[in-house]
Amino acid sequence: MKKAFSIRKILAVVFAVLICMSSFSMRTFAEEQPDEDKEGFIVETHFDVSTTGKQGTWDFKYNDRWFKQSATVYNHNLARLSLGMALSAFRPNLDPDGKENPALHLQNFLKTCRFKDLRTDDYDKNPSLYTVSTVIAHKHLTDDEGDFELLVVGVCGGGYRNEWMSNFSCGDDRIHLGFLSAAEEVYDRLFGYIAGHGLTGQRIKVWVSGFSRAGAITNIFSKLLVDSDVLDSDSVYAYTFATPRTTREHIEGDYPNIYNICGKMDPVPQLAFADWGFDRYGTTLYTPSQQTDSDYNIKSARANQVHEKNFGLKFFNNVEWDTKLRVILNYVLKIAPTSKIYKDHIQDYAVRMWENKSLSNIMTCLMELAGDKELITDENKTEANSMLTYLAYTIYGFATKSDVESQYRSDDSTLVGNLAREHTPEVYLSWMYSTDDPEELFSDSMNYVRMVVEGDVDVGIISYGVNYGLAKCMLADGTTANEMKYGTVEMEKDDPFAPDIFMARNRGQTIVLLPKDRNYGIVIKSNASQRIEVHGIPLTVGFTNNNFNKMHYVNLEKDEYDIIFSAASDYIYTNDDNSDIVTGDTFDVVDVSIDTSSELAIALEKVNFLNLGWRPLVIITYTIPIVLINLLLCLIAWGIGSHRIKRRKRAGLTAQHVRYDRRPAACIFAVFTLFMIQELIYWLMPDYMHERAIMKLVIGVLLMYLCYRGLSRQPSELSTKLLVALCICTAGDMTINFSFVGSMVMFGAAEAILTYQFTRYEKPEKWQYALWALGSFAAVVIIYLNTALKNDMKYSMVAYSVILMAMVAASLTMPKRIRSGAILMAVSNILLFINEVSTKKLLIHILSLGIYYLAMGFFAYATRYKVVTQPKDGTAAEVEVS
Repeated sequence: MKKAFSIRKILAVVFAVLICMSSFSMRTFAEEQPDEDKEGFIVETHFDVSTTGKQGTWDFKYNDRWFKQSATVYNHNLARLSLGMALSAFRPNLDPDGKENPALHLQNFLKTCRFKDLRTDDYDKNPSLYTVSTVIAHKHLTDDEGDFELLVVGVCGGGYRNEWMSNFSCGDDRIHLGFLSAAEEVYDRLFGYIAGHGLTGQRIKVWVSGFSRAGAITNIFSKLLVDSDVLDSDSVYAYTFATPRTTREHIEGDYPNIYNICGKMDPVPQLAFADWGFDRYGTTLYTPSQQTDSDYNIKSARANQVHEKNFGLKFFNNVEWDTKLRVILNYVLKIAPTSKIYKDHIQDYAVRMWENKSLSNIMTCLMELAGDKELITDENKTEANSMLTYLAYTIYGFATKSDVESQYRSDDSTLVGNLAREHTPEVYLSWMYSTDDPEELFSDSMNYVRMVVEGDVDVGIISYGVNYGLAKCMLADGTTANEMKYGTVEMEKDDPFAPDIFMARNRGQTIVLLPKDRNYGIVIKSNASQRIEVHGIPLTVGFTNNNFNKMHYVNLEKDEYDIIFSAASDYIYTNDDNSDIVTGDTFDVVDVSIDTSSELAIALEKVNFLNLGWRPLVIITYTIPIVLINLLLCLIAWGIGSHRIKRRKRAGLTAQHVRYDRRPAACIFAVFTLFMIQELIYWLMPDYMHERAIMKLVIGVLLMYLCYRGLSRQPSELSTKLLVALCICTAGDMTINFSFVGSMVMFGAAEAILTYQFTRYEKPEKWQYALWALGSFAAVVIIYLNTALKNDMKYSMVAYSVILMAMVAASLTMPKRIRSGAILMAVSNILLFINEVSTKKLLIHILSLGIYYLAMGFFAYATRYKVVTQPKDGTAAEVEVS
């Protein structure tokens, strides 16, 4: 009996185990539809991966419990989930279904999270300056205080095309104007949603997230919610990513519920400039960077595991590209040191260039900016020119892989993945999932030094403190070494976790980016007797206006060395701290005197064999084919002219002694060549006005020579007045670069002389007087109705228009070439007036100047008559043949 009973007990236990296994299996299946208060579940998100150019997926964990604690407490899991919502809000470019419904991924994300009553706005519209795409939904939850409605707001932060224009609309107020207007729109939608779904009066919490531009909108939107009477800091869960700066009214400790997660070297969070006083609402948490964090290699190794597993590529960074972006922003800041200058002089052009990305429009906007005397002053002209130089060489170096940053870019990544590396979603995902402990992730170290050592030297980095030893060494040939000897000291790198300091060798320079979170020594060992140039640039993350330092010179013999001590940001340096290892001309890099970047920028302009800047090189490069093509056209014209005169001789239409005159065609093609070169200078060197004036003088002289040759063969009062008018017009054309009114006076004088001569040549008829009166009246009305003109300019324009209309009316009964020249000159003047007063289009500028030279050519050619006379000495005469 006992045995039987024991068997029954065993069977009962086995049955109970099977029941438990069955219930466990049921619970696993039910995780797709769990009791959210206990378990949570997984939400799959689709998004475009910039690095690979493919669509990616990511699984995010969701749990309702995260919304039952105060929003002022940072929740790493909720931050990850918020990043998932921000990425799902992107307009997808790689998903065919996304073309039909750009909100599809965000809608699916929110539905999977059990939100209901989805409201979608602006996803169906063509993105513009005035749209912001959102999806709003809600769900009912309960916490210790009772029932509440959780509202979620997803804001589009990628693939929004022209919505990005609002980034440029900074304004000069307390809050970024472009982001504020979008945030207010989302605010109105949310409270419209609350009223529309009968949620007014109920207890409400809001969860909102955004990436990039959407992060800035989320930042301001969350601030507006907390300031409202409905919500407070405990009930607004706001997580933003890659967030631009939004406000100048930030107060430390305000809005503790807003968490902004930014990459230190992501260029987007650096705008609007902190140097203008901009910051973000809430708390900003920074991911690590190689420039500022001595333990970057340890943290990035964890991020690499995530990145390589999910995207198939190793996690990479390009600190030299980060440096170039910072330098470009630094140049912009030097041109616009305040937000008011930016708003008054640059903002509208930035919006126009983003809205219309045609080369003509971009060139037009850049030239108008270059011509703004209040923006480009004598003080910052060098900086503006140097910025163009730096941009040109940066683009060239990146395209040809000839610059130092090309060594650190990924050939397996897309162009966007390389250029915008620090701003890509996959970088933020890799950091956020590299550790579950936010204290191991986020970094407060914000200061670093960029050092450049020029010469045939070996450079080593010594780490002081707990991890004392050689951190890194770079030899003069660009290779790294694990040991270094200087004087009687031998150091060997034996710490596998030694800081991975960035060092690079480029064009005879050793570049070092040194974090200021630890004390370091920089050993400079000379491989020859030489003067070594050293300069250091102290930098701070988030602040762009950092000046280049003056060069420091160290004279060393072969195998001599020098040691620079670089202290941590919070370290007070004294000479006693490193007296046992100091030799030579030691100095503290932080104490080197500050200078502007002009000297270095000018040096950058002249790095080619001709010792010229990039703009003269471009002009020379394009001038050679322009000259060759026009020379070929001139030869063709000569051939056609010679053939025509031979044919006319055979037909008996031209005397046998007549020869073809090649000089007029040569003059015309020379004028055309100089005009094209002058336009190149106008595009690339808008500040080179004296050089352009000289080229205009040469063009004028060529046309006057052409006119004089006709006058010398067929002297007449009309030909004489045409030559005088050409001289005055040439002076006016040169003067227009410096004084628009002065040039009008000169052109008006030339037209008055021509009008007088035309009326003497042939008395005008009544219809010509009527045409002159009608044209003058129309011009006067147009000028007075133009609000852009000041009164003194209006009076000058009226007088000029009356003279111009008189010349045109009087020319209509003149010979064809004179008539054509007068009409073309009027057209040129009208286009010039339009360009100066209103539109300022590059194409109109080219047309007006080209038509003007064509008009001058007609006037010059009008002195050449077809009358042929037999020379008395029997030699062949050079006579124009049409």
